[in-house]
Amino acid sequence: MSDLNKIISTIINVSNDIVVKELSTSDINELSRLVLWDKTPDEKPMTFGGNYFRQSTKEKGLVIDTSSLMFDYELKTMMIAALHLGTVKGGTPYKWKTVVSRVRTLKSFCSFLQTKGYKSFRELNKSPELKLRNLITDFLNAPKSKGGMEQGKHTSAAKTVREGLTFLYTYGLVNSSLLAPLVDELTISKITKHEEQHRLKHSIIPTGVMKSVIESSTDYINNVKSNIGLFIEPHTKANKRIEGNNCSNPGSIIAASCRNFDNELGLGYNLVRDLNLHVYTLVLAFTGMRDNEVYALKNNSHSQRVETGETVFTIKSQLSKTTEGTIELDWVANEIVFEAVDLLSKVNEIYRERARLMLEHHMHKMPKGHLDRYEKGLKDNRLFGIQHTKNTARFVQASRASDANSGISMSKHSFQVTAIDIEQLEKMNCNYQSVSQLSGKRGLKYKVGDLFNLTSHQFRHTFAWFIIANRLGDLDDIKYQFKHLNSVMTFVYSERGYESLSELRTCIEYFEELTNKQAIEDIVESAKQKQVAGGGGDRLSKFLAKLNVNQSQVIYTTAQQPHFNSTQELIDFATRHSDSVRGLPHGYCTKGAGCKIKNASDPSHCLYCDTYYATPKHLPYWKAIKYSCEQKIARINTLPDTSRYQSFLTGLEDNLNAANEIINNLTSTTPINEQTTVES
Repeated sequence: MSDLNKIISTIINVSNDIVVKELSTSDINELSRLVLWDKTPDEKPMTFGGNYFRQSTKEKGLVIDTSSLMFDYELKTMMIAALHLGTVKGGTPYKWKTVVSRVRTLKSFCSFLQTKGYKSFRELNKSPELKLRNLITDFLNAPKSKGGMEQGKHTSAAKTVREGLTFLYTYGLVNSSLLAPLVDELTISKITKHEEQHRLKHSIIPTGVMKSVIESSTDYINNVKSNIGLFIEPHTKANKRIEGNNCSNPGSIIAASCRNFDNELGLGYNLVRDLNLHVYTLVLAFTGMRDNEVYALKNNSHSQRVETGETVFTIKSQLSKTTEGTIELDWVANEIVFEAVDLLSKVNEIYRERARLMLEHHMHKMPKGHLDRYEKGLKDNRLFGIQHTKNTARFVQASRASDANSGISMSKHSFQVTAIDIEQLEKMNCNYQSVSQLSGKRGLKYKVGDLFNLTSHQFRHTFAWFIIANRLGDLDDIKYQFKHLNSVMTFVYSERGYESLSELRTCIEYFEELTNKQAIEDIVESAKQKQVAGGGGDRLSKFLAKLNVNQSQVIYTTAQQPHFNSTQELIDFATRHSDSVRGLPHGYCTKGAGCKIKNASDPSHCLYCDTYYATPKHLPYWKAIKYSCEQKIARINTLPDTSRYQSFLTGLEDNLNAANEIINNLTSTTPINEQTTVES
């Protein structure tokens, strides 16, 4: 049982602020056996007196061992305070990854202070301001070999140090009035300079390379799917022999069960050996998910549903970065991703069955370590949690695919960059092979023939860039798919898309006219077929119905209107007099930059606008809106008290009504009401 509450009350004062208590050596020693966390990745309780801390298998561990009882106590207490309390009473706790990063920085500062004779962070309160300034300056600039952060080489060091040292005065170890101004003075200008001059954003993947990656992975999946029997049949036969195997050595049972199938098993293994990599790649490419979100996928996490004749594909994963705790959410996918996840789930089931049979029939022979790995692997049920082999059942424990022991290496993708690829990277200001200082290639430009350095996070930036640059959506659409909390966070990913579009408008004058004309042609042709919705769509349908017909009724409210003898004249006129057509997933807005609603946040507000048009191209979006609203409304209505959700419910009902009207107008076989309206 955890002693966390007792530990916190002993080491921390909680008033408005969170302050680390100053304990004696004997008091600290009494804490050593108290259990900090009883539910740990290794199923072994972690005590306050230990030196290794880790909350889950998905995260990296933290070692606190400075050879100083007081420094260890202060570091552990700040870790606990940040992780469980935040910075003020009732505040939001930090996430584990953030805490680990800051405590590691403080560990480095602690080691640096120990070389100067310090035994506690509190001793800094006795240092004159000039001495403290010199200490921090030396720590920032000293080389790594002397315990410093080597700011001259690692320009992001100022930000790292600032974030770490902030904990010292936040938790009352060092006087805020003494330390805070010095930290600001010595780091803020350096951080600003780094952001402006040295920071490298993750590059996009050039279009040519991206096409090759997708084609390669799709071909691999199709090949495995066509020949999956070569893998399943021999492995299934081998699994059936596990039950009756009499080997006394549990480590030899699976190998013995696979005897006489070696050639067949080898063919099957060669077929699927890189399946994890290619499924992982396709999910990244077509969803924009984070590395750890893809790696958290479960087997059979894919689903499909038919909405008014259209198939919608989704995958379910866990979101943790922008939420407290972990929640499960659906990401929109496509058929390629659906089939890839389905295929990998089937392959994984062979290995999972192998582990289940071992536990069912040979548990009494197996050592505890093997038992724990099998039971945990089966319980976790992770899509990328199995290393595919010829004759084992090997579960992988890692937090993300970029971890060394994940079994997935993006470096296996081998694609050379061309002159066209380099030209695109130069335009996007991201022609560099790496953003990591440790890679040895940070900021190094690509040359024709170099292998492109693929990383998982590049797919996320490329996904956002593609949506923006091709006018397939706006920030709010990307925010929904990326599960971001605000548009500022999303803009980091989509900025190059806006830069790209701006450059195209500057360099190619006809680009805007061309896209506007294509949009207007779609609107007019859809109106001719009486398959256009929205306020503008309804009025346009009426106008076209009266084209070249002697009608006296007024359709538009403008005093003077040109007379059109054909729809092509109408298209040409509209193209010349349309500054911008905003092409969004749910429709077209001909108001352009003058639109007050900006179309994306709540599309129901656009429904009756005279400048809004929806065509059959936009049906999938409205069907998705309809399904989403129905699901959320049904969920709210099952609650015992719906009054607190009334505003949210009203918004959902508005969107559902809008979706139903758009869908009915676009799918109805009867003409849209052609009754003309006289307006003054």
